[in-house]
Amino acid sequence: LGQIMVTDLTFYNEKIFVGTNRILFNNRIGQTWINLVDQKSRWDYVNFITTFGNCIKQKSEVLLLGLGGGTVANQLIKEYKFNVDAVELDPRFEKVAKKYFFLDPSCNVILDDARHYIRTTKKKYKLIIFDLFRGETSPGYALSYECFQETKGLLKEKGLMVINFNGIIEGEHGLATRSLIMTLKKVGFKVDIIHTFNKDE
Repeated sequence: LGQIMVTDLTFYNEKIFVGTNRILFNNRIGQTWINLVDQKSRWDYVNFITTFGNCIKQKSEVLLLGLGGGTVANQLIKEYKFNVDAVELDPRFEKVAKKYFFLDPSCNVILDDARHYIRTTKKKYKLIIFDLFRGETSPGYALSYECFQETKGLLKEKGLMVINFNGIIEGEHGLATRSLIMTLKKVGFKVDIIHTFNKDE
């Protein structure tokens, strides 16, 4: 499953101490990045994903596919009091999230493959989040027509599904994103795209 590394970086601005950040790397690809002072993510995508918590009631059941360092789980729990089930394939991430990234003890970590959990659980969720990455890419088998059909069956009435996906939309490089959008629509989802940048990057 690759090398895991946690590193602390101290930042200075004109020789004035600014703060210390902690980064989780998997095979030298950043997976989680926090400010150690407030323990919040330095990546905007965490705020984009967790903002959907405003659409559902506090203490709702939430399924997070992919734990990483636990910043998404922490924000969902702290801001919305959600009951979070986080499915993680690699048991090392749970240990690292607890030891180095302040994973909230109320987060229910399930060591399983996301697709297997989707197929076998009987639980229903108000919000399901796909935050699955192997390095910089999402595993294709978890973004398939069949997987989305199964996931749809786990959503409660008026439930939401959010997918964190790296992708350009236009041109030749946007094929993967357009394919994902068409797959979701074919399953019957209403799809909206929220950019984390003003331009395709």
